[in-house]
Amino acid sequence: MKSILLSLLLLLPNFVSASENHTCDPSQGRTLTQQDIKAYEQYLQNLEKEYTWLFEELIPQDKRSGELLDKAKKTFFKHLADSWEVFPKPGEVWGAPLPAFSSGVREITGKITYVGFFRLPYHYDLIADGKGGLSIEVRVHFQNPKGQDLANLRQYMKDAEDLWNKSQVHLSFPYSFKFLVETVGSRAHFSVSLKDSTRGPYNSSWSRTWRGRTIAHEIGHMMGLADEYKTISGEIDCLEDSLMCTSYRGSLWPHHYYLVLRRIFSQHP
Repeated sequence: MKSILLSLLLLLPNFVSASENHTCDPSQGRTLTQQDIKAYEQYLQNLEKEYTWLFEELIPQDKRSGELLDKAKKTFFKHLADSWEVFPKPGEVWGAPLPAFSSGVREITGKITYVGFFRLPYHYDLIADGKGGLSIEVRVHFQNPKGQDLANLRQYMKDAEDLWNKSQVHLSFPYSFKFLVETVGSRAHFSVSLKDSTRGPYNSSWSRTWRGRTIAHEIGHMMGLADEYKTISGEIDCLEDSLMCTSYRGSLWPHHYYLVLRRIFSQHP
């Protein structure tokens, strides 16, 4: 995972400590410091104090009891370091009616805290179907496909889509996830380079070897989820049956859906 950090430093040479949560924004101009790191750690501690109630509502008790408690916290609180800091009660999300979109489409954008410190984007569309339902759509453009790449990726992205749809939580209206290969870069939410082997980051490089479950994890980032494991070292200090902890065998949990779906009912602060 150190290679991800190096890749980020090469891609984003200038960082700044963002005033709202002490993470780094490439649009400004100051390098990451130890003070930034300490400030981010303090920020996570503050989030934990403020949103313990949310943690207890979304993480099952048997997953946060005894020796699992610390891992459960790592599985949850990193996601809250999000520019969209609006966290309603889960019941308000599960039971709310579908809002009206004047155009039928609403674009969602924000920034997650990736690899602990770097402010990277999420971007997806909410598309009303005109029949009371909603699609949550992510379109990815691949810059340098060859051979069977696009055909393979369409299948792998469909596999990822199926994972997200199979485990979804119940809302008061029907909804589905759609993950699409987009051949026109200007119509995509993300445009990434294909490589034979890469560790990302998710918004710039994908590997041809990634299959559906790994892509479901990477698209989780594109919809605003963080990594739950210790990203710099690669240490698995989170709950291993969570998809954002271990992409090769984890599953999706209610908090993953809550974190994406809550944005349907609020505006970016």
